[in-house]
Amino acid sequence: MSPATTQGFEASVVKYLKQQAGRAQNPWFRPMIFLPGEGTGPPWCCTSLCEEHVPEHLRRLVALPSRTSRKVCAREDCEESTTAASDDEDASVPGSASDAETAIAMQAAVAKFLRACGSPCQASPPGARAPREGSC
Repeated sequence: MSPATTQGFEASVVKYLKQQAGRAQNPWFRPMIFLPGEGTGPPWCCTSLCEEHVPEHLRRLVALPSRTSRKVCAREDCEESTTAASDDEDASVPGSASDAETAIAMQAAVAKFLRACGSPCQASPPGARAPREGSC
């Protein structure tokens, strides 16, 4: 099991707006998002993803400098003067976890769900083979 690199709507929006928003000029070729409707109209409004259509707190996150442009140390003789360039900015998002931690949490959640289902079979630990039909 391998979790996605970017988790969540806000992290995906920030990543898109920082890295790919300038690539598509035609709004019909941008990702579409659904926003709550206003007034007595439809409950949801579909619009293209651009900086003008996202909430203010996401605009502020997009405006922040990326972690790849900040200095790691200020000394001239330091071995590493800047962080390594990366296509993925997720580590700069507060609360993000490593892939291994995320995979462990997902496996634990699935095992907990299976135990709560009330099945006569016991939930197997992650990576174990499922019992054959009729062997419970």
